[in-house]
Amino acid sequence: MKGTSAVYDSGATSTCGMIGDDFETTNEISNKIFCMPTGDTTPASTIAKLHYDVREPARTVDMVPALKHNSLISGPKFADANYITVLTPTEVLIYDGRGLKISTSKEAIIRGWRDTTSGLWRIPLEKDCPPQKSEYVLLPKGSEEAIHNVYELPSTKQVIRYLHACAGFPTKTTWIKAI
Repeated sequence: MKGTSAVYDSGATSTCGMIGDDFETTNEISNKIFCMPTGDTTPASTIAKLHYDVREPARTVDMVPALKHNSLISGPKFADANYITVLTPTEVLIYDGRGLKISTSKEAIIRGWRDTTSGLWRIPLEKDCPPQKSEYVLLPKGSEEAIHNVYELPSTKQVIRYLHACAGFPTKTTWIKAI
């Protein structure tokens, strides 16, 4: 086989396989057309599957004959199948999100969101930009139970963030005026 690994790509809206890489072949034809980084478009030829036992749509691979350097594993497809990915300086770790409990000892220093139109993750370029909604809540390390109401949040800052979200993320001026 030509390659033994693929690039994990948070910007790839589908997993794209390079011809010659090790995927389970199927007899299905792919009707997808991909936009390349150069702006050109190229069609996929067939559908293959990852060798991993993961849920759809994470397991599907569209074979793209025009790919020449790396197959791409789609971060958005793993997220759609309820997998949680953690990127570290040395590893990419993908966890099954069903029943997963993650604890942290610090707040995030940057918080972005997933754009519903493109399916890609966005990070604000301005500091203090209000975050978009998320279905996951990270609890402080050592926390045994979920937060059941606003009075159980551990800090005033988190209460304000929660109430700001409940109000629909108004601008700072509108929010202060309403208070």
